[in-house]
Amino acid sequence: MNCMKRIALVLTLTLVAGIAFSAQADTANSTNLTDKDAAVLLEEAIYIEETLGDFDGAARIYQQIADNAESGRAAAAQALYRLGRYYEERGRRAEANTAFARLAKQYPEQKELILRVPGLADAPRDLPKFLPAPWEDGEVLTYSRITDIKDYHTGMLLVAESGLKNGKKTWKFRSISPSGNFVEFRNVLTDDLFTPVEAWFQKWDQGNNRTEYFPGRAVVSIDIATGTLASTGESFTLPGGEAPAYVYVTSTWETAEAVKYTFDNMVEEFLFTETTYDSEQIIYLLRCLPLQTGFEATIPVFNKSKPSLSNLRISVEGRESIATPAGTFNAWKVAYGNKGTEIFYWISDDSNRYPVKMTDSPTGITFFELVSITKTGNNSPVEYSDQDISFSTPSGWLPVTQINPIDGIGERWKLINFDAPEIEASCGFTLVEYPLVEDTNLNLSKNIDFIQGINKARGLQERSGSRAEITVSGVPGVRFIMDGKSSVRNEDMVLYTYVLKAGNKTLRAYFRSAKEDFDRFRPVFDSIIESVQLK
Repeated sequence: MNCMKRIALVLTLTLVAGIAFSAQADTANSTNLTDKDAAVLLEEAIYIEETLGDFDGAARIYQQIADNAESGRAAAAQALYRLGRYYEERGRRAEANTAFARLAKQYPEQKELILRVPGLADAPRDLPKFLPAPWEDGEVLTYSRITDIKDYHTGMLLVAESGLKNGKKTWKFRSISPSGNFVEFRNVLTDDLFTPVEAWFQKWDQGNNRTEYFPGRAVVSIDIATGTLASTGESFTLPGGEAPAYVYVTSTWETAEAVKYTFDNMVEEFLFTETTYDSEQIIYLLRCLPLQTGFEATIPVFNKSKPSLSNLRISVEGRESIATPAGTFNAWKVAYGNKGTEIFYWISDDSNRYPVKMTDSPTGITFFELVSITKTGNNSPVEYSDQDISFSTPSGWLPVTQINPIDGIGERWKLINFDAPEIEASCGFTLVEYPLVEDTNLNLSKNIDFIQGINKARGLQERSGSRAEITVSGVPGVRFIMDGKSSVRNEDMVLYTYVLKAGNKTLRAYFRSAKEDFDRFRPVFDSIIESVQLK
């Protein structure tokens, strides 16, 4: 290329870039671009993207066209398509899905563009016909997770409760698990089409992820915690439900290190082109499908944890007899998910349509099996009993367990978690069985030191004058209160703790609430402890 051509090319690029910048400035305050304005801006944005390589600058213009072009439909549709591709290539799937959904919903006549987006043109329009709900109000299904780890057990509860939302009958579903930190998923669905109204999950003291559903869209609110280690200044950012209150530098609490958090809330909106279901409600949708040999369906599913929209396949793979602790059931084996990533559910073929078994990964190495079918409600207390402990909780405070195998020093740990129905307070029992019987005072002192070491790392301090020696059902123990700041919720909290010692077993009971709620919940906490019987 000779010198004159180089100069001409540079001048051309500079001129076009300047025109694009000028066009952005001139139309920035416009509410409606003409066909010509939109077409000119689109041509300039494509040039900036494909020739100048300024992808971010082009994306800003695409967004401007999409937001302001009402009459220039072809240009606006092209802008949305290119904006979706821009986000997709950078791994920003949620924003890509939103752009593509707007393309399909607002510009259905632009079929050539829609066909270029995998899964957008062939999204299902005829959803399967649902059967009436087979569950009763207050149904509680208890599961045990089976793994290849000897003596390890963790439970899960599925709870169905009726209610009203904006004058319409709804179902609220709770999925409760103690794994790691206490986790609760909740879905509220309409009673007729089972469309989601709201969904959220929470880990106590570790943030929330909440989604509200409206016709054609969902609004996701995610807690974001940015943590900083005190010793190194190292920072990391984690979404709601993933932020630890402290970290272990080694395996002992003496070297536990506080993590200081700043707290933000991210809100995003996602648009849908059709009725869309929440990923956590799938197990209930399966119970309402007319399952039979050869049944297949594809449904649009929104995953709020990692916001994304997918069309997922449901198919009946056969019929099997499944033996569980709750009984033996003839069940439909149902695959859910796309080829190679399916998980499997076994739904009983009777009128109850219970999920009697389910895998939690495509490998099927670990799975949940149905243990019992009970009912809650009518303000009746919940009675818990196993080989180690029994106690009562108020109606709706549902215990779920996790048992860890005997560790290297011969200790066996059992975790039992339960919370208030609206997650205003959380409770946890840790039952430790020691290989030898220790002196009671020595054992209590060691456990108190352990508890306080961990919670001081979290920023909690023992309340002056709160420690007292107590006896519960003939078992000696100690009670105390710790106050501090919730690391992620950014509110004052109270940790109310009991430590009881009976033979070679020690019970640590933790009750947590916001400081402003503690006086209201304290009588409830005390009544739970007064019902405890260590065996």
